[in-house]
Amino acid sequence: MLLLTQTSFQVVSVDPTESALAGLVARIVKLEKHLLALTLTLPH
Repeated sequence: MLLLTQTSFQVVSVDPTESALAGLVARIVKLEKHLLALTLTLPH
């Protein structure tokens, strides 16, 4: 999971705190997509 999020944001920033934030944002977005996919596939 770390590798997936890191690669897309590695080039964006050199500042460690900024890149950490970017990685966190990427992880949250990925989690939201997974949750959205789950709620769509689950029968209501």
